[in-house]
Parts: sequence; C-alpha cells; structure tokens
Amino acid sequence: MLGGGREKKEQNVDHAVGLEFHKRIGDSIKAGETLVTITYNADAQLYAAQKMIEACYQIGDKKPAGRPLIHRIIGARQHSDLHESTEQGDGMARFTGVLGMLVILAGAYLFSTRVSPSS
Repeated sequence: MLGGGREKKEQNVDHAVGLEFHKRIGDSIKAGETLVTITYNADAQLYAAQKMIEACYQIGDKKPAGRPLIHRIIGARQHSDLHESTEQGDGMARFTGVLGMLVILAGAYLFSTRVSPSS
C-alpha cells in the first residue's frame, strides 16, 4: 500500500517506506503517545494506510491474554491430521519440525555472519 511491496511484478519496491512500531501488544500507553510511525513517499496512499493501521488497534483497560510466539511448525503433523495418533509419532513429528527450524536458523546465522574476503 505504501510502496514497500509490489502489487504487480513490474513495480519497484520502495525501501524508504515502512512502519516503526513504538509499542508492543499489552504495553501501557498514555493519551497522545505515538504508537507507530509511518514512513511514506506518496501522499495518495497515506490516508488509506492510516485508516488500515488504526483499525488494527484495540485499546482497553485490561492487558490482552498472552499469545504464543510460535503458532505452529510447518511440516509438523497435527493431531487432527493423524488417523491413528500415537505418542511416539507425535513426538517424532515435533522433533522433525524443531530440527528443521534449527537447521534454518543455523544456516541464516552462518550466512549473516560470513566475512567477505579482503582484497
């Protein structure tokens, strides 16, 4: 919407636009406090983006219930997916999913810390 992504593959991505969140879910806030900063380059999309972002917020007196950080592991089988569920089968599915995540995280770490050869 702001140009940080593409609506059509021919469009360029504008890396200067985006959102900076100043508060997390459950943080206390005061009247007038900034919750999010919108960085934009096109005034035409700003109003629509503001309305969409405002609609995402719910402000109340009580802190919301905690939400899990990881909702599910892709590739891990769920109980509803198993016709005959066994504890050993479920444990193996969880282990395989967790092992896959560890491999991905290790690879990302290795590639992000790789030192380029000096000339």
